[in-house]
Amino acid sequence: MYHDITGYTIVNAEIGDLNVDSYPEVFIYLTSDGSGSYGKLIGYSVNNGKSVSQVYLPEISENNEVNKGYMGHDEMAIVENTFCQRFPVYKEGDSNANPTGGTRQIQYKLVDGESGRILKIDKVVEF
Repeated sequence: MYHDITGYTIVNAEIGDLNVDSYPEVFIYLTSDGSGSYGKLIGYSVNNGKSVSQVYLPEISENNEVNKGYMGHDEMAIVENTFCQRFPVYKEGDSNANPTGGTRQIQYKLVDGESGRILKIDKVVEF
């Protein structure tokens, strides 16, 4: 598998079984170059031990329920068979270096989509 990651830096990689099918998922976490450090996921899921398909993570910026105050600085991890994405929340007037709105964590479930697997929001926690 080849991916053009120009403009991104790999920050971590993990293997887990998010859909508990006894086959692993492989997740590679990237952040964009520059001050925003926007997160990106390259993920693959095994299909019954016979093939792999790419896992799709919807962009935070496209989801009006969770994108309020989003300006990047994502952290991603597999926590107890759940994919989590966490980022600081910016209030109006906050500088990129000083968010004051706390932290938002989004927990996802891996579900079957039409042509592959999708990470679907399961729970949103703010602290």
